[in-house]
Amino acid sequence: MSVLSKFEYKSKYPPYKEGGNDAGDYHAWVEDMTGKVVFDPVLETYEFICNIRGLNINKVRRKKWDNQDKHMKQRDFDKIFHLAMIGNYLDDFYICPKPGHCRTNSIAWLSNQPESKRNKYRVVIGSMGWEDSSGDVFWEYG
Repeated sequence: MSVLSKFEYKSKYPPYKEGGNDAGDYHAWVEDMTGKVVFDPVLETYEFICNIRGLNINKVRRKKWDNQDKHMKQRDFDKIFHLAMIGNYLDDFYICPKPGHCRTNSIAWLSNQPESKRNKYRVVIGSMGWEDSSGDVFWEYG
């Protein structure tokens, strides 16, 4: 046993890393201005992941990343948002959110809100995962 091992955090999962492992490793959802999650659909793929890894799907954990503007810019959110707002395909994502498209799902939800309410919500990005029975969090996205 190394000298440091008794001070190291013990977890069977890789440590949390803000910013994800690459530009494609993140999760997006919609919050109101108080930080309450108003849109983040539970998809069948989440149930599959939780079942395989022994995670509790009812104990979802999210961490919104600091410096949202920087992360949004790295992932072309502005460009995607404006293109999506003029595209007809958004209704498809609004009616049936798609696995692996959390950003587009969130933008579709936001674009389908009445114009007067859109400024009360924001798409945010960060990490998402679930707790297991011991309380450890497996960060699946971001």
